[in-house]
Amino acid sequence: MRFSFSIILFFFFIHSFVHATGLKSSTGRIVFDVDNSGFQDGRMNRTGLRLGSGNAQEKLDVAGNGIVEQSLSIGRASSPSSNLSLSGTMDVSYQMISSNTSVLTSSYIFANSSNQDIVIDLPDPSLADGRLYRIKKMSASNNVTITSNTYIDDIDTQSLSIESGTGLVEVLSQGNAWYTFDTSGTITTNWTPLSLGNLLGWYDAHDSSTMTFSGNEVSDLQDKGPLGQHATDDGASKYPEYYQRTINGRPALDFQGEDLLLDDSFSSSGSGNISLFLLAMPEEGSEFNYSSILALNSDEVGDNDFQFAVGSAGNFLAQISVNNVGGGIGNSGTNFVNEIHLFEIIFDVDNDNTYRYIDGSLEASNLGGYTGVLDQGMKLRIMANRGKTGETNGIFGELIICEDIDASSRQKIEGYLMWKWGLEDDLPSSHPYKGTPPR
Repeated sequence: MRFSFSIILFFFFIHSFVHATGLKSSTGRIVFDVDNSGFQDGRMNRTGLRLGSGNAQEKLDVAGNGIVEQSLSIGRASSPSSNLSLSGTMDVSYQMISSNTSVLTSSYIFANSSNQDIVIDLPDPSLADGRLYRIKKMSASNNVTITSNTYIDDIDTQSLSIESGTGLVEVLSQGNAWYTFDTSGTITTNWTPLSLGNLLGWYDAHDSSTMTFSGNEVSDLQDKGPLGQHATDDGASKYPEYYQRTINGRPALDFQGEDLLLDDSFSSSGSGNISLFLLAMPEEGSEFNYSSILALNSDEVGDNDFQFAVGSAGNFLAQISVNNVGGGIGNSGTNFVNEIHLFEIIFDVDNDNTYRYIDGSLEASNLGGYTGVLDQGMKLRIMANRGKTGETNGIFGELIICEDIDASSRQKIEGYLMWKWGLEDDLPSSHPYKGTPPR
């Protein structure tokens, strides 16, 4: 609540007016209707003065907001030397949290992690400039992880954790980032894909700073990796929408109808060891068996490319359909339609294998079947097939494409994505990041 200097002057004006004129009331109250509208603008009784409708609960009671343009002194009669002078104690509201949340209702937060790890998702700093949060970890058990859709302290991290004991983090938003003002306890920053030395593309629906908007429609999704292989619309004004739906409370892109994003100049080194990680929810309604949620299309001679197709119209059977490289994988026995999953496609030319992982678990493979190499120059399709003739409805969370990674890096990417999007419970029990996100 902010108290207006003009409100205070008005209070003393009313007091002086009543005293000077000897204005009296036989009802125990004086009601003010300043513009003769028939509605109460203020009321004075023995308790105090109420500005707005209703009865005063204190000496000065304001219904709504107020503004102090100069200074306000609370608890002392002397003129303050600063904008706000407080003599005495101050009460503040606080929020108690014991599970993952992105709904923060107070600047003071107690995080009780005694029963489980907690992930606190900060709001978009560009929409809350100057917002302050003090987050206190109350229990020595488990971890409290604080995440942002952009960077914290302008470093290559989107999250930090309070571990091994109690601790405190104070953050303030400025511009398009969060900055730590105070920390205590054991604070660690979490791993991000920028740690990969061979990142080809990183597309994040949680980071609105990487998007170009027309209303809430997204026409451009920038690559957060070092190569700048940005995904745009195809010029036909078929845009996905931002934040229409979410994944576990985190903003995502909603693809409907013929929406798609693409990069017609996506490239790799040509090694053929390509790994793709897509966190998404394909929905029913796809028109063709070849409708896809991801594709790399080639215009080179031979067309060594692939698409990640529904396999059966209206369903999602995670078919890896390839051209001229062998190594395809047929329909899964599980229908993943209308479900949020981390879908992974690993092309391993060194061992002539292709793998399909779901949520960090190996679901299918084609051992010895990857006999060609994906072309170096490609066209990336997000939520569409190679030819842009089979789009798929669904929710897009994040896509990471990299080259020549080992099993350890694959598992870090899995842990990073599953924890970030609140799906860590779906990781296999033996996964190295089942209990904590990668550091």
